[in-house]
Amino acid sequence: METSNYKNFRTTTIIVVLYVLLSAVILLAQDNKSIEKQNNKIATLVMGIKSNNEGLRKSAIYLAGKNQVKEVIDVLSKEFKTETQVSIKYLIAISLFKINTNESIDSACALCRYENNAKFKLIGKQIRSTYYNSSILTKN
Repeated sequence: METSNYKNFRTTTIIVVLYVLLSAVILLAQDNKSIEKQNNKIATLVMGIKSNNEGLRKSAIYLAGKNQVKEVIDVLSKEFKTETQVSIKYLIAISLFKINTNESIDSACALCRYENNAKFKLIGKQIRSTYYNSSILTKN
């Protein structure tokens, strides 16, 4: 009788251990896939930002700001420097502001400061004052 209980216990233990190990393997595999998917999404967004299609560029720039994608700050900054259309430059500055990190705010302010357009200089000052006033309020 005891050997029967022991065998049942041993079988149950083996099944539980295998189940836990299998679950761990599945979870680890999913984490790797989600990281790959995230990298693919960012790469697609970067392609959209660098696209020749104006509508696609505007949408990608807008989505980068709306979703606060920190990985595209450098790409947006480079595009701002080479962009000739004022409307797209404005959208890039706003997207950098919406990403809302020290790096993106500093980048937006620096880019706007060195523009010849007075509107951009004003935008840069407003972004800096808005960001630093709100960060002071949240620290207290």
